[in-house]
Amino acid sequence: MYIITVTAACGPSVIRSSTHAFLVNTVQSLISHYPLPPGDRQKLETILNELSTAKYTLLFGLSRTTPDTAFSASANSANDAVDALSISGLETIVTLLIEIMNLATSNSIPDLGVNLILDQSNAWRARWLSLVTGGAFRSNPAIQPRLLVALGCLADTEVDDALLYQLVNAMRNSLDEQYIRDGNEMILNSLLFACTKMVGARLKPEYSGPESSYLYELFWLALAMLEIADANTYPLALVFVETCLKALSISDDLERQHLPTYFLSHRKKLEPSVDNLDALIGVNFNRSFSFSIAALLAKGLKWQSSRSVVKSITGVLFELSSKQQRSKVTDGASGLETVKPTISFEVLPYLAILVPIVSTSQDLAAYLTMAGLNGDDYRHLDVAAVWNKLFNDGSVEEMLDNETSLLLLSLTAAILASCDREQELLLLYTFFAEAAPNTRSTFPYV
Repeated sequence: MYIITVTAACGPSVIRSSTHAFLVNTVQSLISHYPLPPGDRQKLETILNELSTAKYTLLFGLSRTTPDTAFSASANSANDAVDALSISGLETIVTLLIEIMNLATSNSIPDLGVNLILDQSNAWRARWLSLVTGGAFRSNPAIQPRLLVALGCLADTEVDDALLYQLVNAMRNSLDEQYIRDGNEMILNSLLFACTKMVGARLKPEYSGPESSYLYELFWLALAMLEIADANTYPLALVFVETCLKALSISDDLERQHLPTYFLSHRKKLEPSVDNLDALIGVNFNRSFSFSIAALLAKGLKWQSSRSVVKSITGVLFELSSKQQRSKVTDGASGLETVKPTISFEVLPYLAILVPIVSTSQDLAAYLTMAGLNGDDYRHLDVAAVWNKLFNDGSVEEMLDNETSLLLLSLTAAILASCDREQELLLLYTFFAEAAPNTRSTFPYV
């Protein structure tokens, strides 16, 4: 399994063909000579047939002409030149190898007296994982990206802090644009993939591993990756941020804390590296946590493929920030006096990110309800009327503050620069039109 991981789609045609044939022979040997239950044997036979299809021959760098059988994919049918194996392609191969390993060891055959249950599977996985971790954190542009992808696939059930500590150190070392310019982009992308898979393991219902003390550091490192990422790396970094947020939101700690203060208290270990990046990009998390995150998310609106992840992240942050605001309103209410719910400073930038994404007043009303407002007051209005009502009935807290209004308008202008569809531009200009009368002193500067 390890050999196939590091050699798939590598080298000249004869090597690529030999690697593919090695896997085919391995599966054939398991079917022919290994005591397996009928169901597992049938699944392996299906895998053997699929190995001859274009789905897998192309991943191994073989001819685009699908062979008649798995064994006919020889050196003569391999291309002389192939594209580099992508992270998703390598993930497909590693996932297949894990499935083959599990099928070969997942059951026992009482009649034959063979006990190939969980212990054997764990032994094989542990040996494979040991080989992978032995090279995943050593600088080697040839195989390190492959080992990091394999690490993410193998260690996605129970993850101990020793592995996460190594990932944190590796991420710290990559906090430099020079790191990417030196040709390490594939390593960085593979590192982001491994981190996402290992942190994402905590979101699985069957996860039973320990809580980690490195999740907050990984969250800040993920944001740092958004700052230095190019078009190829940004989507991976964005998914990593989303995964970290969802893993952190499982705990009740965030619901009881002021979100910016709580997150910033876990940032000190990474200073001054992250501070230097912030200064370079032009964001200041200490001055405004929510507006800084929103500015980094606005970059993702350039690509349609990233829109859903940006919306998901914004939704999580919106909900976490709104919970404390609703609690403040509840605690402030006394007797017959009612405290008017408003959209707070922490929630406002996330609402701005949603302007080009949320196109109906029904969806917008759902977010306003989450923020503590009465969504039914806005549900039956058109989008322009929703913004007009928000800006004019005092629902936007601190809107008269020049600094807040300038931050909001500047962020919306950055979002506008990332959008090009007519519907999105119409929504943003509608927002500007309704905001202008309430921001007369700052609007001319945008």
